[in-house]
Amino acid sequence: MNVFKSILAIVLTAVICCIVVVTDSFAQTDSVVVKAEHGIPPANATSDACGFYVTVKNRNAAGSSIDAVVFTMQTLDNTVFAAPTNPQAPTGWDNLLSLDNLTDSMVARANVLAAGKDLAGFKINYTNDGTHEYDVPKMVKWTTYSNGSVVSSGTINPICVFFQANSSFDTATALTQLSGGDPCFFFTVTNRNSNGAQIGHLQFQLLNPSSGFIRPSKVVPPTFWVTDSVTANSAYFHTDANFIGPGNSKAPFQVCLRSNTTIPKHSFVYWCLDDQGSLIDRDTLFNIPIQGTSAVTDADSVSVNVASGCAYTLTLKNYHVTNLIPPGPITKLVLRTQTVGVQFDAAPNAPANWTKTVTADSIVYAADITDHAIPGGIVSTDFSYSVKGTTTTPFTIGWQTFRPQGSISTGQFTTQCTVQGPRGDSVTIGPGGNACDFVMHVINLHNTPASNISSVVLSIPTGTGELFGVASSSGWDFATVPGTGSTQVKFSSTTSPLTTGSAQDLTVQLVPKTSGTNVALSWQTNDESSSKISNGQVTINCTPVATPCDTVTRTTVQPLDSCINNFAVQSRGNANIVSVKLASQIPGWTITWAVAPPNWKDSIDPAKSFVLFTTGAEGIAPGASLGNFDVRFDGAGAATDSPLVVATTTDLNGRSCMTQIQFLCSSTSGSVIYDPNKDDPNLTNVTLVPNPASLSSDLHLTIGKEERLYVTVFDALGRTVWIAANQTYGAGMFTIPLNVASQPAGSYYVRIETPYGLITKRLVKQ
Repeated sequence: MNVFKSILAIVLTAVICCIVVVTDSFAQTDSVVVKAEHGIPPANATSDACGFYVTVKNRNAAGSSIDAVVFTMQTLDNTVFAAPTNPQAPTGWDNLLSLDNLTDSMVARANVLAAGKDLAGFKINYTNDGTHEYDVPKMVKWTTYSNGSVVSSGTINPICVFFQANSSFDTATALTQLSGGDPCFFFTVTNRNSNGAQIGHLQFQLLNPSSGFIRPSKVVPPTFWVTDSVTANSAYFHTDANFIGPGNSKAPFQVCLRSNTTIPKHSFVYWCLDDQGSLIDRDTLFNIPIQGTSAVTDADSVSVNVASGCAYTLTLKNYHVTNLIPPGPITKLVLRTQTVGVQFDAAPNAPANWTKTVTADSIVYAADITDHAIPGGIVSTDFSYSVKGTTTTPFTIGWQTFRPQGSISTGQFTTQCTVQGPRGDSVTIGPGGNACDFVMHVINLHNTPASNISSVVLSIPTGTGELFGVASSSGWDFATVPGTGSTQVKFSSTTSPLTTGSAQDLTVQLVPKTSGTNVALSWQTNDESSSKISNGQVTINCTPVATPCDTVTRTTVQPLDSCINNFAVQSRGNANIVSVKLASQIPGWTITWAVAPPNWKDSIDPAKSFVLFTTGAEGIAPGASLGNFDVRFDGAGAATDSPLVVATTTDLNGRSCMTQIQFLCSSTSGSVIYDPNKDDPNLTNVTLVPNPASLSSDLHLTIGKEERLYVTVFDALGRTVWIAANQTYGAGMFTIPLNVASQPAGSYYVRIETPYGLITKRLVKQ
């Protein structure tokens, strides 16, 4: 062990020496991509709970081969790299973990990474004294080397996220049938993960080896997928183009066994991996029963439930199957009235990516493309409709399912309306947690016709006070309506609308102009097209003991680029604000750059959907305001020029406030986006004089147009020494003094980061 530690210390010393002699090759552009391996709930946490797969891409301009990669933990909160528990480096590379577990070095024995090539198979693990910080990004610096010299460096921000057994879990279903005496399994895989990753790799493994072994000749992938390999108990599939996107399914993945005929049921473990080969989800299909050769046809099943009045929900089960042929997808469902005088009047709900066409006599639900069809073995409860022309008299509805080749199954059911309920929705009021918090109890009672409530607008007359959203059900958002002077709050949902007969609670906070006076609170329910359904009014009054919600406002930072914005936060609570989160709400809009005010930190999530600003206990004091929360938005993949942002503030008491902000971003195409691997073209004549320096050096630069500069100084180990500048500069020539008199001799790096890129210069202290 002592010999190993000595060798390891020598290697780490050599790596550190290499860092110290780094040249101005910092502007070269290798890159590193990181993806989470998996997660384990905290109760079962191990060192693998925060494991990450890393892909290194050799793109440096010098064309140098890469023979070493060093990962250095920059987050100094007891977070350290975990001891290796899985292969940590690709074939032909060694993994050297430092004695203090803050540095992980991958060194090539063979198979160096040539110019222009990518290399996957690196893996890093971190832990925090055995207690993992889930959903908190860490900062890890990476550095690539060639023959002992630095080629490139940068940072990654891995986040440890553990699995939860909920709807975000990818799912697999299976149909099995006997082929002779051996079973064949037909798997349908549905991508339900919530982070938007595509499934590009799959593995199915027999849970119990005594079940038998897999027959290689009977392993068949779906169209555009291929079989990677087959072992006695595992089958591997992948695709290069036909990925399973979020919300979509793919079938069938056929796996047949040469089985133990005494076992009537079999179990499989399956793994879903993304297009980079990183694990997304895994689960187990237990005790899949074998269907015999006598089964010729199982018809689809459609059953009905009366939701309220004459509103109905349907349960559709794709059960059709011909012997030894997996069930095909259902792409269309047709309902037809069979009783004279009964007519359809609405179809408020259909599965996502399906259309609905309603006439008096029929409703046609159809998938917009085959990939959104209902696969075999799947049960869907996403269909609903309503009728008119009858009260409690029984009537019959016929149904028919279709696949692309034509009709599959037919049937009918008889039902009747319940006692007709009221047309108007119900909104009643109750007390909340504070004197001026009120709980609005909303019930969807309208059923002639029935439709979902997708938004509820609450308002008070101008001059009577202010109204703020406080809480709502899961899947619902709320925000003060812009331009109403905080007299109107809108609660809305696109994923969890309020269906007929269901209810939910919305909590609002009143800040009255005069305490204890009656205030008329008006409410209005709206459907999915924002059309009014019902409205009414209730009276509220209170004497405040609570404080109003914080506010977040924005201004454009760059006059010529409305996609770069400065956000200002005003604290209106009774505790310091210590967290500000800005999240993009419209698909296609991402956050590509962010800089925090002084004494704050910023972190952009890997999907670029939100940025989190955090600080210590000093925060933003009650009644105070703070600006310079700078964020750059990119809408190159969006269908609209108007990004929608939800700002959430959190104070030391855990109190949160939300503000919805929408604005026009005119630079959605053709603008320069932030690229951390490129110099900002707006900065020229960037020099350090003198260099080397003994007491101080001046950073000289010319700025073409006004922009925010974030200038930091790092030491040779990548640690921040100080922040030299964090402010907006106009066009012109500037000098920023750098006092290094108190710093030890050695190499330092001055990084100038802007909304469009960064420049790094080496400074030598004599």
